[in-house]
Amino acid sequence: MRLYFDRLFQMARCEWLLREQSNLFGFMWTLLQPLLLFIVFYGLFTKWMGPKTPNYGAFLVIGIVHYNFFQNTTSYVLTSLRRRAALLTNFPMPRDLFVFAAGLSGLASHLLEVLVMFAFLIFLGTPFRSTWFLIPLILLLEAVLVLGVFSPLLAVWGAQFSDFDRIWGLLTTMGMFLTPVFYPLEIIEPSKRELIRLNPVAVIIGMSRRAIIDGQGPGVLRYLAILAIFAALSAASYAYFKRHEPHLADYVLT
Repeated sequence: MRLYFDRLFQMARCEWLLREQSNLFGFMWTLLQPLLLFIVFYGLFTKWMGPKTPNYGAFLVIGIVHYNFFQNTTSYVLTSLRRRAALLTNFPMPRDLFVFAAGLSGLASHLLEVLVMFAFLIFLGTPFRSTWFLIPLILLLEAVLVLGVFSPLLAVWGAQFSDFDRIWGLLTTMGMFLTPVFYPLEIIEPSKRELIRLNPVAVIIGMSRRAIIDGQGPGVLRYLAILAIFAALSAASYAYFKRHEPHLADYVLT
C-alpha cells in the first residue's frame, strides 16, 4: 500500500510538472482561461444579471473556477491511458495509477486557482465570512465527484473509444450553459429548475457561493447525504474500471 501511494505521488507530481512547467509561463496559462471567461461573461451579462444578482463579480468567478476544474480535469483524465500507452503496455503496474495521477495533478492546479480566487474576491470587495473556512469541505465533495465518480469511467471510455475526447469536449461545453455558472438559478422557469438542481456540479457551485457570498454553510445532514451518494457512485465507478482493467492495454492499441 505504501509503495502504491509513493508511486501515485510521484506520478501525480510528474503530471503536474508536465502540465504547468513545460511552457514559458507555467501556471499563469492555467489562470488565463478562467480570467478570459470572467472578462467575457462579466462584460456581456453584468447589466442583465447584475441587478438580479448581488455581488455578481464574485458570483461569476466562483462559478467559473469550479466549472473550469470539472471540465479541464475530466478532459485530462479521459486521455490519461492513451497518453501513457507505452507504459501501460510494457510495465506491470496498477492501471488506476495513471488515472488518479492525472486527476490529482488537476486537483493541485485547482487548489492554486482557489487561492487566487480568494485574492480576487477580496479585490472585488467581497466581505470575509467565517463560512469561508468551510470551503475545504466543499472541495472534498468536488474532489470525490471528479476523481472518484467521473475519472474511472472516463478513463475507460477514453481508452476504449479514440474519439470520445471530442464528444466529451462538446458535452462539457454544453454543460457550462446547463449549469448556473454565469446566471442565477432563479431566472430559470420552475419546471426546468429542478432538473438543473440534479446537476452535481451545480450543487458544488451553489454550496460554494452560499458559503462565500451569503455566509451560509451547507447543512450537516445534507452534506453527509451528498458525500455518501458520491462515495457510493465512486465505488461503482471504480468497480467498472477494475472490470475493464485487464483489457485496457488492448483498448489503447486499437
